Amino acid sequence: MAQKITFTFPTSTITGVNERRLNFYVDGPLLVTLLPRFTPSVVNGNDPYIFIGDYYTDLVNTEIVKGASVNNFANNFYLYLNSVMPYLGTYFETSITDNVVELIWGNNGQDNTFTATILTEEGNDPITDAWLTYTTEAYTIPTPAVPEVLPEQIILSRSPFHFKVNPSVTFDEITAEVFIYRGHKVDDRPATSNFQLSKSVVQVGQPTISFDVHKLVNDYVKNKYNTIGLGGGAFTTSTLDSVWVYIDAKIRLAGVEQYQVNQTLLAIDGFGYHTELYNPLIGKKVLSSINTHTVYNGSVYPLYFVTEGLTSIVADGDTIPFTFNQDYSNQKIGYIDTSGYSNVIFTYGAEVITHVFNQKDECKYPLVNCIFKNKYGFWQTIPFNRLSKKAQDFTNESYNGLISNYGSYSLNQHEKQTFNINGREKITVNTDFISEDYNALFTELMLSEFVYLEENGQVLPVNITKNSFEKKTKLINKLIQYSMDFEYSFNLLNDVL
Repeated sequence: MAQKITFTFPTSTITGVNERRLNFYVDGPLLVTLLPRFTPSVVNGNDPYIFIGDYYTDLVNTEIVKGASVNNFANNFYLYLNSVMPYLGTYFETSITDNVVELIWGNNGQDNTFTATILTEEGNDPITDAWLTYTTEAYTIPTPAVPEVLPEQIILSRSPFHFKVNPSVTFDEITAEVFIYRGHKVDDRPATSNFQLSKSVVQVGQPTISFDVHKLVNDYVKNKYNTIGLGGGAFTTSTLDSVWVYIDAKIRLAGVEQYQVNQTLLAIDGFGYHTELYNPLIGKKVLSSINTHTVYNGSVYPLYFVTEGLTSIVADGDTIPFTFNQDYSNQKIGYIDTSGYSNVIFTYGAEVITHVFNQKDECKYPLVNCIFKNKYGFWQTIPFNRLSKKAQDFTNESYNGLISNYGSYSLNQHEKQTFNINGREKITVNTDFISEDYNALFTELMLSEFVYLEENGQVLPVNITKNSFEKKTKLINKLIQYSMDFEYSFNLLNDVL
């Protein structure tokens, strides 16, 4: 069993002999070698205590106690213990209160012993005045508390996510460190947290306490459209599309830690609806709100999916190979290019998910594909293959200038001079007749922060110019067709610095 040793030092100057010596014995040859003796000294009853040193090693730093007085000698002994105990290779902890130093050391699985002999300067005669006393007692080192680990989750960072704990003990505060990073879940976790949070209880006895972390995270997953991988394989997402969020929380009462809770999250740039209630999760394995898709002219059409638990992908009867590592942030979500396929079947154990693709050709009008981030935080496409119209709006500033030059009137001089001329192009696009399922995608399009139009293989950023959308249904409208207005998100004249 381990030991707890309590040393009590004097609080006033010691008179009499010049030196006090402590022979410090602990069991085991390693400990004896490192802690054979400790020697403080007083000269004429009023000089500072100093460490003479260690007879067997040079581990003692004598600078620790240079100039130490009797009244702070306990603190220097405390510093001495902290300087040499790490070399022993055994558990220890020290504490100090006024002139009392406490040392806990040893191993619960063995019997540890400590003895000390307090001597005069000659090293033989015991000290008669009690300049130091100590007591020993058996001690059981508490088993370290094992942190509670909450389940790993994928969260939608555009909607609130509350890291919530239900402590089973009395508490008055929670503190948390939030680490946000990319790459490997463990190896790439930084040593220093991005944010430090704390919250006190609102009322005594409340059962839960939580932090909303989504606003801390969302800026880290704002990623523009990037080139989609082509071919029959499965691809990892961009490293910028998602981040790990590791939360290390400590539950406290009156400043004393009661226990620890941690959780690892993967944040993606998605959102949940109000009707999906508290802490909305992605809720789907294949990340699209529709299962039947329309694709024109063999367009690139990515389909994103959760990789955990995925056992097979079969496209038109051909197995698509994949390899994903769940420990990497950009491999928790994958995608395939579905252009040219009529159906893709995803299997997650006993669950089978089928997506159907209607591949069509549009010959009369130029095809415009609208690419946007859907509610799951990844790219979705809506084709506009009917008539499209473009218009241009122009802006300028003007001033009235001089049209005479020293009294000479000029007929070809501008009286009204314009400057800062620029323009924006707008486009109105129309869909073919589509299924009612596409209403879900149009809602997500209206809520998207990243929208692009693809024309003739070129993808350009746009903004939606209207703030309302009227849903159509087969019951009321019979045939469903939509028109949308966009403005290109850049000036006609390149004036970007």
